[in-house]
Amino acid sequence: MKEEELAALGKHWLRVVGFAKAENILSEMEHVRFRDSDLSIKGGALLGFAGLMLAADLVFLSAGQGSLIVPDSSCVRVGVGSLVILVAGAFCALISIMISRRGTYLSAWSSFGLMKLYHARRRRWLAVGGVLTVLGTLAYLASILSVVRFGTCALPWLS
Repeated sequence: MKEEELAALGKHWLRVVGFAKAENILSEMEHVRFRDSDLSIKGGALLGFAGLMLAADLVFLSAGQGSLIVPDSSCVRVGVGSLVILVAGAFCALISIMISRRGTYLSAWSSFGLMKLYHARRRRWLAVGGVLTVLGTLAYLASILSVVRFGTCALPWLS
């Protein structure tokens, strides 16, 4: 990306920050640092929830014959599918946490422009990770609830 494009993004970013500064709420650096920390916390929370759902799905898939939640063969396919989706969601959350800004800045405007780009990239990875985690969780919940309720994957779209 060219210096002029980064400077334009930085000016747009600082216009938004200017509203907060006019309200005497935050300075520019505090705002950027808060947004960076906010995205890291959200990524960590999403990664933690995806890990929790992965553990629950693994318990479901490894349930023994005498267990209340023993899956039949069709539910195993759904359980493994939800496991793959949850792993993909956790991976996206991890990537969103790991994205950091690197490089040399020729001006303060380009610095804020790069911050805007990195924050947008982190938000996109978080959104994808959130959607995948929700889809994997819903598939897991549908399969386990149908096993508990009907004793098999009774839902037609799960078979």
